[in-house]
Amino acid sequence: MATKTKEKFTLKNRVVFDPITKRFTQKGHIVHGVKVLQYEEAICEYCGNKYPKHRKLQRFCNNKCRMKWWIRQQHGGEDPDYGMTNCVICEKEFQKTRP
Repeated sequence: MATKTKEKFTLKNRVVFDPITKRFTQKGHIVHGVKVLQYEEAICEYCGNKYPKHRKLQRFCNNKCRMKWWIRQQHGGEDPDYGMTNCVICEKEFQKTRP
C-alpha cells in the first residue's frame, strides 16, 4: 500500500511533512524520504548548546532560548531581576517574572 504524504500549499511553494524531523519542509528538499539540504550544526547564542540547524540563518536551538535572548537584550545584556514577593494565598516567597 502506498502511504499518503501530508502536504500543504503556501504562497510560494508546496511543503511536505518530513517524518525524520517531524516538521513540514519544502517539497524539493526531500527526495525518497531523505532530506537533501543538510545544514551544519551550530551553537545556540543564548545557552551555548550545539543543535542541528533547520534553516540557514537559524541562531537559537529553540523558541524558549530565542525569547530569553530577546528579553536579555531589552535589559542591557543581563537577565532581568524583578525581585522577590510573597504569595497572597499561601504566603510563600517567590521570584517575580514581571515588574
